[in-house]
Amino acid sequence: MTILYGVPGEGLGHATRSKVIIAWLLAEGHDVRVVSSSRAFTLLDKAFPGRVLEIQGFHLAYKNLTVSKLRTIGLTLRTAPEALRTNFRQYRQLLHGFRPEVVISDFESFSYLYAKLLRVPVISIDNMQIISRAQLDVVVPEAEQENFDVARYLVRAKLPRAKHYLITTFFELPLRPRYAERTTLVPSIIRPEIQA
Repeated sequence: MTILYGVPGEGLGHATRSKVIIAWLLAEGHDVRVVSSSRAFTLLDKAFPGRVLEIQGFHLAYKNLTVSKLRTIGLTLRTAPEALRTNFRQYRQLLHGFRPEVVISDFESFSYLYAKLLRVPVISIDNMQIISRAQLDVVVPEAEQENFDVARYLVRAKLPRAKHYLITTFFELPLRPRYAERTTLVPSIIRPEIQA
């Protein structure tokens, strides 16, 4: 199967999880191409030379060591037009002779958008979707309720209507009934270096 795999460049958690999955998919005989940005691109390109294409990713903006919602929105609005142009140019290059049958996105936006453009199914694999697709057994402090609601909204809006959602988690939680059919909780993916 031909697979396009999208990995965000912000932080390395998505990249280290994806590295394990991509290695497994390749070992199973699948033709996998990867798109990523920043440090994640560097890590994955070293692991899978010739299979990883660098794109421009979204970034978080910080103020006083804390993510600034307002600055992140401003940064996104300033950089998104050029990122879209660059990324679609990169996707055209990638897909010269390569037509993915499925797109796997580890919370990466551009691969998702490209899949929707091509009408290719998307599989989401990440840990973030748990806040919108599972019934969480936690009390959110009143002072943090607005932040929680914003986070839940952003997660829900990030990859809507994927074919299926695989959510990595250490905990068994009940799924929200309306999401249960297209959502599977899976154990956290541990790198071989950690298992050794």
